[in-house]
Amino acid sequence: DRTLFFVTSADGAKWSEWTRLAAIDKGHYQISICSEKKAVTAFNYHPEPKGLNWRTNLYYLETSDVGKTWQNAAGEPVEVALTTPESNALVRDYAAEGQRIYLKDIHLDPNDNPVILYITSEGYESGPENGPRTWTTAQWTGSEWRIQPVTTSDSNYDTGSLYLDDDGIWRII
Repeated sequence: DRTLFFVTSADGAKWSEWTRLAAIDKGHYQISICSEKKAVTAFNYHPEPKGLNWRTNLYYLETSDVGKTWQNAAGEPVEVALTTPESNALVRDYAAEGQRIYLKDIHLDPNDNPVILYITSEGYESGPENGPRTWTTAQWTGSEWRIQPVTTSDSNYDTGSLYLDDDGIWRII
């Protein structure tokens, strides 16, 4: 239903054929960003038969050669397209925890390591049910993912942006 793909263009007018990155069960939501060195993406998936209201798991991919090859944050090769939930691109198995995740933002720190901002929830309803929702960051330290709660809110669809200042301060606005 929802597939992830990647295209490139040298001039912004003529585009490459698309490369499928992931097509697990009912599909994905995705966030991405790039630096001068690489393009990165984080995504979740919608498991069957639960469907589009159930979005779970956190995945991460990056490319430093304009999409010719893909790897996880540790630099291990990842074969795309991902078609099963098990993969070395998996950051955290939220399905096993019964959690849904709602992606908000992704940035690269001064060392070009990813920091992902998202909300976890026990249910898809956007009202007070299944609360509180937990704002969470997943940061690649260079050797492991550091996953930390930040704060809580009362809706899966609360949104915000992550800013990583040059002085090392992180802001969520």
